Amino acid sequence: MASQNGTVEFNLSLEEIPVTLKRRDGTPWDCVLREMDGFKRDTYLNSQRTKLDRDNKSLKDFVDIQTSLIAQCLWDKSKEEPVESREIRLFPAKAQGELYKLCMTLCGFDEKAEEIAKNF
Repeated sequence: MASQNGTVEFNLSLEEIPVTLKRRDGTPWDCVLREMDGFKRDTYLNSQRTKLDRDNKSLKDFVDIQTSLIAQCLWDKSKEEPVESREIRLFPAKAQGELYKLCMTLCGFDEKAEEIAKNF
């Protein structure tokens, strides 16, 4: 978001972060983390509602909580296809955690995005 002469401008291109994953055999796998568009984000958020308890304040189900977000954002660069959840589930926990953090920031789900939204 940029402001020029009192006008707020938004870049409508989806942001991307290049990522190289090292396969178990040591070969590189070039991927990209791609920001979700608005509809995909809303669909993702709606799918996560089932993981909340009755008061919608705490998680009752942690299965695929990180995988589901990563799967919306991680694309195989050579195939131009999303990486499947079944493959992401096999990533080491540390790699999954770091990818999840990047996806949270990329899609505006981090605390900084919440603070910006409160000011509007």
